[in-house]
Amino acid sequence: MRITFLGASHGLPEPGRKCSAVLVKVGENRYLIDVGCDVMQEFIVRNIDMASVKGVFISHPH
Repeated sequence: MRITFLGASHGLPEPGRKCSAVLVKVGENRYLIDVGCDVMQEFIVRNIDMASVKGVFISHPH
């Protein structure tokens, strides 16, 4: 298992900080936890295939 923090700020974008988002990789499958609004930008920058994401989990609403 590999855990990658794609962002660790709160739910609103601000200069120099990415919104909260955690990517968990288990084997070839990836799971997103608490996806922030700019996660697709991080996928592009990190060359991550969105098709490899098998689930999205929201731990709490804001």
